[in-house]
Amino acid sequence: MPESRKQKKWPHRPKSLESLRAIVDEVRAELRKRRSLGAKALADEIAPSEARTHSVYVVELDRAVLDERSYAEESPRARDDRPCLYVGMTCLSAEERFEQHRTGEHASKYVKRYGLRLRPEFYERLNPMTRRQAERTERALAKLLKREGYAAWQR
Repeated sequence: MPESRKQKKWPHRPKSLESLRAIVDEVRAELRKRRSLGAKALADEIAPSEARTHSVYVVELDRAVLDERSYAEESPRARDDRPCLYVGMTCLSAEERFEQHRTGEHASKYVKRYGLRLRPEFYERLNPMTRRQAERTERALAKLLKREGYAAWQR
């Protein structure tokens, strides 16, 4: 097979064994960091050429959101001393996405009605990531927060 065909078929292929090892080491380090935070990602599904353009974010909601039956049913074991939260993902900054929710543009009804503020302590160390990672991390983070006693909504 001509060399030019190989390059067209595999543009993200590492040029040397050392660069491949560097990529693998970088992915492993990132996964160790994310696993320690409770989020799950799989190294073999991360393409080296995939852009890290997405983020997860967490919004604190007013406790009045618990009056909404569907929200309350989502977190039946929520503790009274923990805030109500919304977990989402975006390709915008968390601040821009929160503003969209508040103005009603592509908004979650819970964030639009009850959103108080962003809670970066829950997500800032996780970002940025690929879209696939963001989808998984959003679900995993919401599940983790619920397990810790928070009322959390994610879709």
